[in-house]
Amino acid sequence: MINNLFRGKRCKDQEWVYGYLVESHRSWRGHKPHKSWIVDSPITNGGWFALMGKSAVIDDTVGAYTGLKDENDTMVFTGDVINDKNGINYIVRYNKEKACFSAYNGQIEVALFKVWDDHCVVIGNIYDE
Repeated sequence: MINNLFRGKRCKDQEWVYGYLVESHRSWRGHKPHKSWIVDSPITNGGWFALMGKSAVIDDTVGAYTGLKDENDTMVFTGDVINDKNGINYIVRYNKEKACFSAYNGQIEVALFKVWDDHCVVIGNIYDE
């Protein structure tokens, strides 16, 4: 199953928004040109996107949903910090070379599924203080 859920911090108020990711370098009605947008519902119309519920988001905060949830049923996104059953913290990333989500602890990077179990917990992310 292909996962299309993303999140990002909205430019205007720094709140998290969730939905589809659209990247554009054009302006939309009432908005300045901006690269990353999270939209509620993309609807194609003759090859163009008619976008409803769009939010300009800070490019560096965009994260993809990994398809995993922690023991508290919290969705895990890239940029999240997770704690495993051994008390080790990892940053969730996407490894382009291996085409998989990975966990990085400051020294090593491993495929996320190798450290994942039912006892992992999202303890924060790299964007919030």
